[in-house]
This record gives sequence, structure tokens and C-alpha cells, in this order.
Amino acid sequence: MAPHQQPDRPPCALPGPASRPARTPGASGSAEWNLVTDEVSWSGGLFRIFGRDPADGPLSLDELPSWLCAEDRQALTAAVAAGLVDGRPVDGRFRIVRPDGAVRAVHVAGEPLLDADGGALSLRAVVRDLGDRPPRREGAGPGGGEARGGGRGGEGRGARG
Repeated sequence: MAPHQQPDRPPCALPGPASRPARTPGASGSAEWNLVTDEVSWSGGLFRIFGRDPADGPLSLDELPSWLCAEDRQALTAAVAAGLVDGRPVDGRFRIVRPDGAVRAVHVAGEPLLDADGGALSLRAVVRDLGDRPPRREGAGPGGGEARGGGRGGEGRGARG
């Protein structure tokens, strides 16, 4: 159960035209999760997209999935794992549930910063607010979450030389 869902509407239903938020989609924010120091930094734009008070601090990679619709969590977790383990870019569309219960579609694009041996040092990402548009996914079930590993021909980004 997502901690931010409103009980009076179906879980993770995107709002209809009459209840669309006044905010226009297209806002973006960025984040970096440093795996060496456990430091996390978020831009002001990312706090606004998530509807999170900066005084509460940024979300860790472990906390992040709990802010997504349940149907989208596995796709995000798999995309992040592929980035950190295989050095692949993270690229996916997901639905987040803000503290006020609003569901927003977001596009996450990022990549790991790797050491000389191909181990992940940090993960950097840009998140773009897509508003109330559902995530695109061919053949998607009711969840609609989508993530891709971006390696060419299955190669991880750390596989150089």
C-alpha cells in the first residue's frame, strides 16, 4: 500500500480533465545518489515535482519506490538495479503519488557514474513531470510503468576496453 494514496479514488488513477492540476507539465528536476558517501542531493524542481518539503530532505534510492504507484515499483527497481549493477542508463516513465494524493506521470532519465573497474559510484537522474498523461508502454497492463535498459546490444556502459 502506497503511503500517499487517497482512499476515495482508485489507486494511482490519473485525474480526468475536470480535475487536472493547475500546474503545467514539463517541470523538471535532478538528483544524485552518491553510493560511496550515502549523500543524496535533489534540485528544488524535484522537490516540487514530488510535492515534498525540502526540509524533509531528499528520498534515498531505497525510499523512492514507495512514492510510486504499486504497479510501477518493480519497473523502477529493475531499471535502477540495471544501472547500478550493469552500468546501463535508466530511462522510464512512472507514476508518483504526491503527499496530497495527486498522481503524476514522470519520465526518469539517468545514468550511473562508474569507477575505473566499472563499479557504480553514483546515480544521476533528471525527472520530468509529464502531468496527468499516463506512461506510454506498448502492451502495458493496468499499471503502465515502463523502464528500459539503454545499453547497446546488451552491453553495460562499464564494459569498455
